[in-house]
Amino acid sequence: MEVNVVLSARSQCSCYQFVRLRDTLFTHVRFGWLVNVEPVPDEAALLIDGKRKVLVIADLHVGIEAEYHDAGVTLPSQTKGLLRRIKSLVEDTGAEEIVLLGDVKNSIGAIAQQEADEVPNFLKAVADIVPVHIVPGNHDGSLSKLVPGWADYPELITVHPATGIVIEGVGLFHGHSYPTPEVAKQKVVVMGHQHPSVAFRDDLGTRMSEVCWMRAPIAEEPFLKRYGEKPDGEAIVMPAFSEYGSGSPVNEDDDLLGPFLRNGYVDLEKAKVFLIDGVYLGLLDDLRLLLKAPDEELAVPETEN
Repeated sequence: MEVNVVLSARSQCSCYQFVRLRDTLFTHVRFGWLVNVEPVPDEAALLIDGKRKVLVIADLHVGIEAEYHDAGVTLPSQTKGLLRRIKSLVEDTGAEEIVLLGDVKNSIGAIAQQEADEVPNFLKAVADIVPVHIVPGNHDGSLSKLVPGWADYPELITVHPATGIVIEGVGLFHGHSYPTPEVAKQKVVVMGHQHPSVAFRDDLGTRMSEVCWMRAPIAEEPFLKRYGEKPDGEAIVMPAFSEYGSGSPVNEDDDLLGPFLRNGYVDLEKAKVFLIDGVYLGLLDDLRLLLKAPDEELAVPETEN
């Protein structure tokens, strides 16, 4: 199975000077037909385009507003906005199915009241658009209880194991647990969970952050030890679809989430970082150095009296 990767950017970053490249595209051959794996421009969504078109989004966190409310911050419900975006994405891409790649709801363990009120209707509304595949995340305990049980919805909404699934030769898992060997050995492995973002600092020391994508090869040594063969693929780490869950900057925080990232199965030294609009920022290690550079430049040397 051959893999050809072409990277891209759609605009320039206002903080640093980076080059423009072509539209990001991951292409591989599966059983005689081409499969394209392409981020949707300006959205935290991925389109798998093979014999069928499948939209992938991760980390929706329906009901997260209750967590903010408990912390003293009042936010409007994002659920209707999530549905509008999903409907628009399906219409724009022609997707025939959708994968919710974990953390559909927000609370861990128990089902919060807002989730009980909103998640069943949310899943029903999505299934009215296209059939739904759910790969549970660590926030999705008891999610199966919220899948609508009336009419044809149990057939339109499939809850898969947390260890992942394979669609059109693409491995898909949330990231809070190890994927199965079948998922891990695919040419392209897609995961969420990390909520990646990237931090910037301008010449005056002002700090800002933007959500991002990461793409990196699978590391050979740990993969060989666990799965018994050398890896022949790469990982894509998706940004969160929820606008209220930006995560920690990957070029500032070394606290990686989930065993696949934390235990070195992804070669982060070769990780490439992209903004959500397609801008290729560079290697993760270089972005970590860039973030530290302004501090050194702004430091005022001591002078002798």
